[in-house]
Amino acid sequence: MEYMAACPGGKHSSQTFCYTPSDPAETCDGFNPVDADWFKIAESVTYDGLWVTEKIYKDGQWPIKIPTDLKPGCAKSSIVVISNQLT
Repeated sequence: MEYMAACPGGKHSSQTFCYTPSDPAETCDGFNPVDADWFKIAESVTYDGLWVTEKIYKDGQWPIKIPTDLKPGCAKSSIVVISNQLT
C-alpha cells in the first residue's frame, strides 16, 4: 500500500522522517497519540530530485510504503523534519 504523507511547508534542506503508531485504533475516534507506540516507517532527504519537504510543499504529498505487517485501523502518522531553512 502506498501512503501519501502531507503537510504544509516550504524549501528546507532537511532530513525528513515519518512515524506511525504500531497499534492503530479500530476507529479514528479511539486514537490517542499520547498512548501510541510510535515507530519510523520512512526516512529520506530527497525524493525525485527534490528535498522531501519541497516535494511535500510542491505536490502536497510524499509517497512512502506502509509496512505490510501494520495492523489495520486508524493511525494518524506524523512527519518530523530536522531542517535548516534556506532563504
